[in-house]
Amino acid sequence: MKTFKYLLMQMFYWACFCAIFSFANPYLSSKGVPVSTIGTILAIASILSVIIQPYLAKLIDTYEFFTVRSSILLSLIVSLFSIVLMIICNNSLILYTSYTVALCGFLNVQTFMYPFIFEYMSRGYKVNFGFARGMGSVSYAIASYILGTLSVKYSLNFLPMYFLVLTVLVILMILTFRPLGKIKKHEEHLPDVSLRDFYNRNKSFFVVLLSVVLLFFTHNVLNNFLRNILLSVNYGTYEVGVCYTVASIIEFPVMASIPLLHKKFSYYTLFLVSAVGFSLKAIMLVIGTLSGDIYLIYFSQLFQALGFALYIPVSLFYITDTFETRDVIKAQAYIGTALTLGSILGNYIGAQICQNISIFALLIISTIISMLGSILIIKCAKK
Repeated sequence: MKTFKYLLMQMFYWACFCAIFSFANPYLSSKGVPVSTIGTILAIASILSVIIQPYLAKLIDTYEFFTVRSSILLSLIVSLFSIVLMIICNNSLILYTSYTVALCGFLNVQTFMYPFIFEYMSRGYKVNFGFARGMGSVSYAIASYILGTLSVKYSLNFLPMYFLVLTVLVILMILTFRPLGKIKKHEEHLPDVSLRDFYNRNKSFFVVLLSVVLLFFTHNVLNNFLRNILLSVNYGTYEVGVCYTVASIIEFPVMASIPLLHKKFSYYTLFLVSAVGFSLKAIMLVIGTLSGDIYLIYFSQLFQALGFALYIPVSLFYITDTFETRDVIKAQAYIGTALTLGSILGNYIGAQICQNISIFALLIISTIISMLGSILIIKCAKK
């Protein structure tokens, strides 16, 4: 039963996140928002999320009444009020602000969704986490296709109401989970790991962190400005929806098959493959765009399987396998920060290139950056 409820929570969340994040460019563009401003909105939302999350974590650690469940509900309620403002107010400044706050709330939820369900699993609740998360990707794929199709026949003005309904559904699903009391933590007096000590033991890892920034710079550029790329070769929002559908639906079988893949390949090898996968997707997208062949562009999205879909679970296992126990937590935190930094830079710099230079420059620069990231990981990732 808990699996089914968490599965629905994942499906409603990712269907909404698909619209509010991946369709931010088409929706805001339809409202006359310049692409540079859209990039700024996405970047600010990411920055605010990075700033707010440690404070939410501190509240969870400090106060008995404030739990992971509470942090998710708070983030969603703030997003809900922002979405209501979007619906009832016809003002550009309110649109920019409310969209930024709503997206920030959804980014916060994404971070706390996994510790949320692990709390229940640690108390003995049976939850098939991999299947539920995979169905979230399927939901994202379905939402991408439907939104892309609807955008051809109708305008995207319905999106705020779509956000509203799905946000309410996510909140309702979370409320079906009974609140859990906090477990008293056993204090394990492990020595604190300073940044200098960590660096001295793991110097090559900081090059890997730079590589992750570069890979996710390109990953976010090619996702968030896909509409602009396709418009440059006379395709539109429908084709954007198909691309997102192909990319997200291919994630499910990959995420579900990680245990099987690990029986044949080490996490180190899979980590390197994921780094190359990001670049292969970028290269194929360039080829498809330059040729103007939409089917090659669709084909490029299949490389999501080798890149993002493989990277998300494998990177965590790779760190656990490779680093000393005392360094694992810091390494995971740093790699998460690198991913977010790549997202922020991709949203902001990508928008500037897109608006002030050209789509061709956007594609070539981001592909070169991705290839550099892949090469650095292959050379510097430790076994």
